[in-house]
Amino acid sequence: METAYDKTSAKSIEEYARLLIGKTFQDVIETDSNGFSNLDDGGFSKKGGLGNLLEERYFHYGSNSDARPDFPEAGVELKTTPYKINSKGEKIAKERLVITMIDYMNVINEAFDESHLWLKARLMLLVYYLYQKEIKNRLDYRIDFVSLFTPPEEDLEIIKEDYEKIVDKIRKGLAHELSEADTMYLAACTKSSDSTVRRQQPNSDIPAKPRAFSLKSSYMTYVLNNYVIPNSSSVPLNKPSKVDAIVTDGEIVSFDKYVYDKIAKYRGQSIEDLCKEFDISPDTP
Repeated sequence: METAYDKTSAKSIEEYARLLIGKTFQDVIETDSNGFSNLDDGGFSKKGGLGNLLEERYFHYGSNSDARPDFPEAGVELKTTPYKINSKGEKIAKERLVITMIDYMNVINEAFDESHLWLKARLMLLVYYLYQKEIKNRLDYRIDFVSLFTPPEEDLEIIKEDYEKIVDKIRKGLAHELSEADTMYLAACTKSSDSTVRRQQPNSDIPAKPRAFSLKSSYMTYVLNNYVIPNSSSVPLNKPSKVDAIVTDGEIVSFDKYVYDKIAKYRGQSIEDLCKEFDISPDTP
């Protein structure tokens, strides 16, 4: 089947995807003239189905569980994810972005740069759609932002550190103790429709819940506002601040070291000194 984009070119794929901006998922179905006729349109409205809808009815390739990126010739992974507008009028990610399942038995032998995670996350086509509680049919959600995204160097250092923390725990036979609170940007989130499901893990007889590598919703909010929105609107990219990017004096540091150095500055100071430093009352609850 012919496509309206060059499947070997990430830029061509992105340009074609930008035509989605302003459309609903129902619009995609209605304007598709050569989709996969054997698919049930109603199934797309279920959780997780909107990404499949774009794969099948817009980009015209069959969704699958292939280990490679969705557009293997261009190395691009398609990720469709919701955002919402909070009570302050701010645009925030509605949920984490799941990248790929964690294979406990094999991930312990994968360096980050050669991992299945990085194969999927090194170049993502992010399609953000607006979640609105009052809209009952998910096919009526509107696509607002589209952009290719590669984690920038300063963020990648944190993601790599998170990856090593997760893998190290699995290596020690502690996959059953994994928690999203362990890490900053990259998380090991539970991933099963049945809470009783467990999987074998290395170096332990204790079965562990199935988990997936995901980017936390807080990080996806940051990505949306600092990378995706500026790129979607052709506005120069807003560079993250030094604090946001966890860098100091131009040098990228780990998050743990960043926090330690911040706290160490005030070692030995009394409560009274700290209250004066931050202009707060000792009686503040």
